[in-house]
Amino acid sequence: GKIDCQDPTCKGKLVCRQEKKRELRAFVMSQCPYGAMAVLAMKEVLKNFKGQIDFDLHFIVERKPNGKFEAMHGASEMAENIRQLCAKKYYKKKNKYLDYVWCRARDYRSNNWQPCAKGAIKAKVIGKCSTGPEGVQLLADDIKAAEALGISASPTLLANNIHKFNAISAEDVKKGICKVNPKLAGCKNTLSKTQAPAGACGN
Repeated sequence: GKIDCQDPTCKGKLVCRQEKKRELRAFVMSQCPYGAMAVLAMKEVLKNFKGQIDFDLHFIVERKPNGKFEAMHGASEMAENIRQLCAKKYYKKKNKYLDYVWCRARDYRSNNWQPCAKGAIKAKVIGKCSTGPEGVQLLADDIKAAEALGISASPTLLANNIHKFNAISAEDVKKGICKVNPKLAGCKNTLSKTQAPAGACGN
């Protein structure tokens, strides 16, 4: 009953968001080949900007009318989305969870995830979280962002909380960031350009 962006059902929409400089959000499906390429590109992107970018990773699944979730690439993708969210919850400090995410992206269709939970990242922690109600709740909370923004294509990127764009290569991600943050030191560098054709999973 409130007006426009004051209404809770509208405040998450793109038009109602406030700009947040030097922020980057990636929305992906964990077993989408294009999403995996974009995720792997983030390693070079984040290294290039040397801590100047606030990065976060979100997932895309469909919420059915009955409240159940469905991933485009099936149950194995749903399980991996949740494992990566569990990794993020427990190993968020200094983006340590990305070590697990990058490892999985290199062999994104494999269900053999345990070898990627190594070093400080514990398979036991991720396993317990991802197979119980905790993991399901993490997914339910995480996908609210994609739902509010109407994002259904993997990968989709959001710069500064308000600028949506699509990119797969490190160079194209950098360009999307620098278009709205032109004074960042890393903008002068040339990054890797993928040879793969542009594409996305979903709409």
